[in-house]
Amino acid sequence: MFDTNSQLELPTSSTDVVADKVHLNYAFIKSIFAKKLSIPDYQRPYRWRSEHVLQLLEDIQRNLKNAGSYRIGTIILHRHSGSYDIVDGQQRMVTLNLILHYLYSQTRDMNSKEVRSNCELPLLSSSFPHSDSQVNIAQNYKAIKEWFKRINGSGHKEFERFILQKCELVEIILDDLSEAFQLFDSQNARGKALEPYDLLKAFHLREMAEEVEEEKKKCVKSWEEAVNKGMLNNLGKYIFRIRKWARGGKPGEFSKADIAEFKGISINDAVSYPYMKSILMNDALLNSMSGNSLYKIMGVDTDFPFRLTQPIVNGRMFFKMIEHYNKRYTRLFEDDNFIKTFYQEYCKYNGHHRIGDRYVSELFKALLLFYDDKYGKEDLQEVVFVFYKWAYRLRLTQTRVFYSSIDKHVSEDNLFKKVELSYYPKQIKSFNVSINVDEIKLDIKKIKSCF
Repeated sequence: MFDTNSQLELPTSSTDVVADKVHLNYAFIKSIFAKKLSIPDYQRPYRWRSEHVLQLLEDIQRNLKNAGSYRIGTIILHRHSGSYDIVDGQQRMVTLNLILHYLYSQTRDMNSKEVRSNCELPLLSSSFPHSDSQVNIAQNYKAIKEWFKRINGSGHKEFERFILQKCELVEIILDDLSEAFQLFDSQNARGKALEPYDLLKAFHLREMAEEVEEEKKKCVKSWEEAVNKGMLNNLGKYIFRIRKWARGGKPGEFSKADIAEFKGISINDAVSYPYMKSILMNDALLNSMSGNSLYKIMGVDTDFPFRLTQPIVNGRMFFKMIEHYNKRYTRLFEDDNFIKTFYQEYCKYNGHHRIGDRYVSELFKALLLFYDDKYGKEDLQEVVFVFYKWAYRLRLTQTRVFYSSIDKHVSEDNLFKKVELSYYPKQIKSFNVSINVDEIKLDIKKIKSCF
């Protein structure tokens, strides 16, 4: 599992290769740990579970008697100011730190003058603010102790020596962070694909190179909180599809191939483009207002006036946009009593858990979110029935509903486009949705009662 030879062209010996500021070689764990390693803020939490740790331990034990070295993967490092940020390989490196920490506690001769310090286990002094990281570190360390007890606890010194002096990684060091991220993306594309959300997070953090560190931390914190709450799914389930439908597209299911939809314009590159002026002016105005306590006292809203169909602005504004729509989603579907009651009454019928019904429900909610983004609560209690009939007509007239069915339904009678091109809510209220009795294939009385 862990003996993954890199698909990059590597030297046949452990000699450094330097080309275009890329330093690539085979490196033993001891030499890697001798560097000043750090886990940057943009990294995901430590999420390895005990089964991953035990697999690594068993792989190492199985190769313990080998005369040669044992390669356990790849690490990508970004070198800057004498430090080395781990771009790829964090999970394995933290785990090795935990294993060695346990072994050190068992093999240190307390009567000798030998003292091992955290500089030999650099990542254990790192800050792990995310609760997932803290829980997994504690559970995995316990699993490590129990594993060594099961093998009777002998050979600790040999195990430690083998990890430090025989286990090696393909070490790739880059001085340019953009190149490091690009390599990270391509390396992971060869193996287990990264989630599109991880790639977007990396891309937009890279676009924040000129931002202060505190701003980057805020964006990472907001992103990870959305991950924990399951709110990041809104990006692919609603934001992506609304943007596509409003333009007459057929989005289907969000995947890594679709992340270009959320890669837009960098502010520094776009200052001369007329269509960006309103965005730049709003951003500058709100930045000046946010630092003025008078506006807070007056209760003036200093949130950026995002639109779901606006151009994507890379970096900080992308993170703020996703945070903005996560909040709007919560206010609409969790805090608004009318919408909550309506959804419970009309969308929670027998069979609503079926996959096709779930797709229709997502279509309905996407349309509500799009309307709310443009008109707020104005006439929402009347418009909701129009949207409900338009979306759930599909459920009555088809025995099976797929993503392709949803896209076809939208393309044939695109209510998203009508909302996008409208100027007043009354244009939406007057939209007529009817159904021919002969078309009905599923007799769901709750839906039929609205027609």
